[in-house]
Amino acid sequence: MRTPRLRLTLPFLAMTTMLAAQSVLRVGPGQTYADIPPAIAAAAPGDLVLVAAGTYSPFTLDKGITLRADPVGAAVDIGVINQTGAIVCAVPAGQHGHLEQLSCLQAVEVRPPQGATTAGAVSFVDLDLLATVTVQGAALALHRCVCRGYTVTGHGLVLGGAATVSASQCTIFGGSTFFAAAPSGIAASGTATLSCSDCTIEGGYQGSVHTIVAIASGIALTGAARVWLVDSTANALQAPFVNAFAVGIDNQSSQPVTIERCTVLDSRGNPNVWTGTVQPGLLLGLSTTAPMVRGSTFRLDFRSRPGLPVAAHGAFGLGAPASLPLLVQPEWGFAANSIPLALMIADAQGAAGLPVTLPNVAWLQDLPLWFCGWTEQNLPLQLSPVVGGLVR
Repeated sequence: MRTPRLRLTLPFLAMTTMLAAQSVLRVGPGQTYADIPPAIAAAAPGDLVLVAAGTYSPFTLDKGITLRADPVGAAVDIGVINQTGAIVCAVPAGQHGHLEQLSCLQAVEVRPPQGATTAGAVSFVDLDLLATVTVQGAALALHRCVCRGYTVTGHGLVLGGAATVSASQCTIFGGSTFFAAAPSGIAASGTATLSCSDCTIEGGYQGSVHTIVAIASGIALTGAARVWLVDSTANALQAPFVNAFAVGIDNQSSQPVTIERCTVLDSRGNPNVWTGTVQPGLLLGLSTTAPMVRGSTFRLDFRSRPGLPVAAHGAFGLGAPASLPLLVQPEWGFAANSIPLALMIADAQGAAGLPVTLPNVAWLQDLPLWFCGWTEQNLPLQLSPVVGGLVR
């Protein structure tokens, strides 16, 4: 089957004019703002905050704005390692907050605004997150991020309440000191939901050092937490010199974990060792091969099962997720706001690739662009995690 090639058409791109940043605010030496918190206070929803290389104070993102390192690749550090306090993302419902290409040295909290029960969508792309990321009753999309859990007892990623997380091409570690019990890579409770594609999730200390006292599972679930894993690895790190033992997935939740094309290893390196209900199931994986750069072509790589239809969708923005009866996983605003890009048939290996060519136009710079897909021959449809970020 011939691989389809997509060129974003003028009517499609014309929609971006509604999403262009109202203002661009600059942070750094010699700029209008010397630190990030004053820039956030001055910004309005939809604004873009560009941050020059340097070290800056932790902040509270309380509106739907975007923070990005400037230029691309600049070393921007937020906070101080092992300091108390946190970087907080509390974006109001109906807005989208976005962080890209930053290093967060202190804990990160994603939650509804004070006094609110719902929150808008938050997304992280190309973030280096050294301390625990906690998502409580809010929605977070992660793409090409590293969560290190670099604290004495910190899980890499913690989900609570009705949190909803989509992770693609991420690495998520637990963290601990050498003599302490090692936390899990991901810990989820309540009615939290998590969908991962192309992720590596490991308990223990940043994927390299083993503890003496205990070993933690890669993923630990309680309550009614629900997880879907596709093309991913969940490990409990091996410690051959002690009798400590942990499984790749410790599911104490009332809900099953669904896996597709995954590797699950216990702390002794044995495959397919877990507790609780872990079941195989059709899931759609999605990854990208290159950043989205003006004038270049990047590729959306979908992985389903041979011969199944795969539909790709794109959107200029990312809405908070909702549960729809025709979809298995929570839907990230794509049903109402996306544009269908292509309908493909997965090949004999279950792959369906879609090259996307972006025009080399200046006004496309730093606009958000997100993608997802679905597959199935029967209802409900299987949704992929979302991938995307800012056009470079």
